[in-house]
Amino acid sequence: MNAELDFYAKKYTEEIQIDSDGFSYVDLPAQIIDLKHNLGLRYVRPKGGEINFIRTRESEMETIRKLPIYCCLSDAYYYLDGSKIMFDFPVPEHRLVEEVYIKLLPEFSEFDDSDNISIPGGDAPAMQMILQLMGFRMTDNVNDGVK
Repeated sequence: MNAELDFYAKKYTEEIQIDSDGFSYVDLPAQIIDLKHNLGLRYVRPKGGEINFIRTRESEMETIRKLPIYCCLSDAYYYLDGSKIMFDFPVPEHRLVEEVYIKLLPEFSEFDDSDNISIPGGDAPAMQMILQLMGFRMTDNVNDGVK
């Protein structure tokens, strides 16, 4: 079921901002469907560059920062903090990443008319649950107009 969520996701390109305390972040481009383990946020990847972004939690990030090897970690980290995605770059050179791709599961109203939404077959109850969470209502028009 987890992989099937990507069929309903939308991809965005966002510019990384720096707040007054020097933390890197992006504002969420759309409201994320709230799923367990933040699975509504499908991935965050750098636009260009060769670094990996690893999803974590803020509490886990606090622990990672205290590790002696933190300064040498080659990956960057991100976590969801309210309406922002926060980034942590152990290697200062990785802060040169200016834009990221974000794939998330938004509410149906966030899709544009030109967006393609693939609705896979298979697990019908799961599919209906996801579409309902997104605000999409399925209709059955098979018997319309039947006398």
